Amino acid sequence: MIDDFREAYWWLRDNTPEDSRVLSWWDYGYQINGIANRTTIADGNTWNHEHIALLGRSLVSSVKKSHRIVRHLADYVLVWSTRYGGMWGDDIAKSPHMARIGGSVYKSIKPDDFYQDEQGNPSPMMKRSLIFNAVNYRLDPNVPEFPPETYEEAYTSKNRMVRIYKVLRVSKKSRKYGKEGHGYRSWLAGRPLLSAYPPALQKILDEKEDFKQLEDFNRFVFLFLDLSLCFSLLLSFSLAVSVSGSLSLSHARIHRHPQTPTHIYSLRETHTHTYTSRQDFSGVS
Repeated sequence: MIDDFREAYWWLRDNTPEDSRVLSWWDYGYQINGIANRTTIADGNTWNHEHIALLGRSLVSSVKKSHRIVRHLADYVLVWSTRYGGMWGDDIAKSPHMARIGGSVYKSIKPDDFYQDEQGNPSPMMKRSLIFNAVNYRLDPNVPEFPPETYEEAYTSKNRMVRIYKVLRVSKKSRKYGKEGHGYRSWLAGRPLLSAYPPALQKILDEKEDFKQLEDFNRFVFLFLDLSLCFSLLLSFSLAVSVSGSLSLSHARIHRHPQTPTHIYSLRETHTHTYTSRQDFSGVS
């Protein structure tokens, strides 16, 4: 039985401080939080695209550049390396999506430069990235040692499907800042949540260009709903006018019978579906 995932999360639970922060791709956030009982940087309910883009940038940047970000956010990095257990949908397979999301906000990330060719060879950008090195370190002889004071292998599961690295030189100042709850207080006050990030990351954050596609999509949806409402109102008005006109034309009309006193009248209805011919009204003018 393959039990690598539970083993890895229990290892985190049993071998790391309770206040440890774990950086991984958002897919595994709930698992880390629920099974390992550790704080994650993102999970399936992280709707902030810019935050996911920062996470993507951290993972697809070169090892040294990624460390300049990660040391202010996390104590450990967790990656899925399931290709070594015969399952190819791991973080290498997902990494082009990380590059695209990161590049949608941070223009220094060039998604077109991040790929594997038809033979599975990584592009230079992928080869230098944290995600590629973390998945393949020590398992691929072509992957070098991590630069000093960046990352250190802490755990690899039995079937080499999950790997965990300790972040070296974690910023104590940024860690303390994170514990002070600046983001939570900003959220309560209705202020932008950028204050949740340690000040040491401000230079990185200044490079971002907020993602527009989601807002554009929302604008399109609201415009569509507005137009649909206008059309519905117009249609309702047209139907009301039509019905009103029909009623005015088909209301009961009074006709005098030629052989009755002038004060006695018969009612003639003109609905064509009710009466089919003039003969239906014999004796009625």
